[in-house]
Amino acid sequence: MKVKNCLYICALGALFMLAGCVTGPQAPEMTPLQIQLMQTKVFNVDKRVAFDSVVTVFQNLGYIVKSANYDTGFITAESPKKTNFWGETKYNSSTAFITSVKPGKTSIRMNFVNHTSYYTGGQGGQKRVDDEPVLDAQAYVNAFNKLQQQVFVSTGISPVQSQPVQNQLDVKENTKPEAKSVRN
Repeated sequence: MKVKNCLYICALGALFMLAGCVTGPQAPEMTPLQIQLMQTKVFNVDKRVAFDSVVTVFQNLGYIVKSANYDTGFITAESPKKTNFWGETKYNSSTAFITSVKPGKTSIRMNFVNHTSYYTGGQGGQKRVDDEPVLDAQAYVNAFNKLQQQVFVSTGISPVQSQPVQNQLDVKENTKPEAKSVRN
């Protein structure tokens, strides 16, 4: 009788331990092509207007432009750093790559990364930095909407942009996206 009760209790304990390991549905991994489509838009404006608009949007969002080179079309920017009581520092960085597709058409690829730095092991510990790319499609939809607004303010025209995020990932305003798998 004691052996039977012991086996019953062990089996029940194992069941509870395994039940604790179950996790909810995981978001599907995005392919590099899906990430590129999410981060890229084509605007019907020349490179100068696009470049100046990206710099202005970064500044309007509170970012500090670290570098901007019109010839290469590359811009880097960083948000102000915020440090909490325990010494954990958080900030965001962004890059933009602006290229002329053809006269009057410009491709803009933006990339956002969240950074967290902290010290491990107390006083005299090592500094650790965690970098996490932003893969939330809604963040890019919002950024490109702000960019489109800035282009309108700068030029007085509303540029028609291609929407690869919406076409490829079925993202709509104010909804969370689900990435689709790419099939051959």
